[in-house]
Amino acid sequence: MVKKIVRKEALEDGSSGKDENLEKPKKNTSKELYWVFGTMIGLIIIFLVSYSIFQNMKKIDYEGLKFTKEMFGEIPLFHYSYIGRVKTITGNVVSEQNKKIDLYLRNDPRENNVPIEGNIEFPEGKRIYIGIGDKGVVGCKYSIIGLATLSSFLTQNGLSVKAGSLEEEDAKKNNLEHITCEKYPNNAVILIDEGAFTRVKKTGSNCYLIDANNCETLPAIEKFIVKAVLDAKKRAVQNGQYNEKVTLE
Repeated sequence: MVKKIVRKEALEDGSSGKDENLEKPKKNTSKELYWVFGTMIGLIIIFLVSYSIFQNMKKIDYEGLKFTKEMFGEIPLFHYSYIGRVKTITGNVVSEQNKKIDLYLRNDPRENNVPIEGNIEFPEGKRIYIGIGDKGVVGCKYSIIGLATLSSFLTQNGLSVKAGSLEEEDAKKNNLEHITCEKYPNNAVILIDEGAFTRVKKTGSNCYLIDANNCETLPAIEKFIVKAVLDAKKRAVQNGQYNEKVTLE
């Protein structure tokens, strides 16, 4: 009798008398998981594509040289590296080794419009002399950086470098080497001084003039360096050594 009364009351309430929680249909979780994984994969693809585009934006091509734009703090630098064939002399023994050369520029080589005339090549086994003039160099903000970049570039390539003064009186006064192209005709000589306009010009078989106007020493020196690398690579191609290591001599 008790069961019948309970059943009757349940029917009068409009309920079935069964546990409704047990009879609720289960949600289709497979579709939810499908959308979650699909969204995650989509986000990963977007991230990878964006990263690839961002990385490619850092790549800079200048006449076949692949530069990468990097940040040193807040200072943008343009990095290029190559394998150089560096010669070393121990006593009377000359040996050659492969060495990675890292070049860092402050100016985008694509936007460096300093005019340059003549090909750059250094006599093999000869010291390079750098003559520095006071005008256009001393007191200019980035001249020291330019000179340091040039010196580092040459020595990394295994070349011997000696710096001095263009002016004879200044050389005597400060106990420096007086450097002119006439004084060292068999050596490569790089003269850096103020000019009516900024340019790089080969004025003799081994003489190079870097004129800087309005303190543009740094871009002029960087133009000289990049041209030296390009000319070295061209010589390698002409000698059938396209895949060989680069040498500036």
